[in-house]
Amino acid sequence: MAQNNKKIDLITARELEKISFKYNNEGEYDSQEVDKVLDCVIDSLKFYENQVKRLDQYEQHVKKLQDEIERLKQINGYQSVQIKEMSDNGYDRVAFMNKTTQLEKSLMSLSAIASQITRMENMVSRIFSEVDMIKKILSHQR
Repeated sequence: MAQNNKKIDLITARELEKISFKYNNEGEYDSQEVDKVLDCVIDSLKFYENQVKRLDQYEQHVKKLQDEIERLKQINGYQSVQIKEMSDNGYDRVAFMNKTTQLEKSLMSLSAIASQITRMENMVSRIFSEVDMIKKILSHQR
């Protein structure tokens, strides 16, 4: 099914190889039959192109989120070192609490990003399962 809920008759390469067109009374291919097959091929290509684009977009978004997690982990590590140094050097409680608050904010950001990545991974998994389902449907149409 396409995103706009329009039913698409998908066709496989093997099915294309097996197609033989009938001749009409004038000794030419039946143009309606040829048009029907061409429409099916075009719809199939559009569908797969859209699915590949969606998958690419999701993969790019997941990559960005993973990069952001790495960046925040580095910040988190740096802040942990700062807090340790403050503790070792006897900094006052206010400065320590400020650093702790910054660390908590970083941890909340990491948590939010991790949940976004989980949602994206679930979405990518659903896309792969839809593609697998389409492949099964296409293989059964043969």
